[in-house]
Amino acid sequence: MTLNPHIVKKMNYALEQLAAVSSVAAAPDILVVHPSVAATNVQELIALLKSKPGTPAGHAGVGTTRTLSLEMFRLMSGVEVTLVPFQGGGATQTAILSGQVPFMFSTTITILPRVRSGQLRALAISSAKRIAAAQELPTVAESGLAGFDVAGWFGFFAPAKTPKAIIDRLSLRREGRSANKT
Repeated sequence: MTLNPHIVKKMNYALEQLAAVSSVAAAPDILVVHPSVAATNVQELIALLKSKPGTPAGHAGVGTTRTLSLEMFRLMSGVEVTLVPFQGGGATQTAILSGQVPFMFSTTITILPRVRSGQLRALAISSAKRIAAAQELPTVAESGLAGFDVAGWFGFFAPAKTPKAIIDRLSLRREGRSANKT
């Protein structure tokens, strides 16, 4: 909904055809490094990457929030990295676990088990605020890149011509009210 209009030449729909009903969840990314990388925080990673221009950085494919996180990190930190697209998060995880790429952004839910097991080292979370599942992780913004805030989001939409009363009724749960309490 937010990336496609900027990266897809001809979309099959226009945003004007949709009405937002409800936000469901947000999904920030986690910046992780292979254990062999001599960086234990974001500033150390930036210094390391600046000393080695062209270092490969894995991502799960064009159009993902992981790619957006990586691009923002690259632009805001001033590092020169070589973006290496993989076909999805699984392939990207395989690449970092094998040492093919030294760092990446990955979805929280899929990468935390690798971090908890010691297979990877987490440096920061991409959202503006820390998350309950990993309170110990600072945000990228807290780590020196002020304003850094990337999180995928999930929501429900209806056709734009859906009556407002129906949209309001469908969105009640988002506001913490049940549809039975009208």
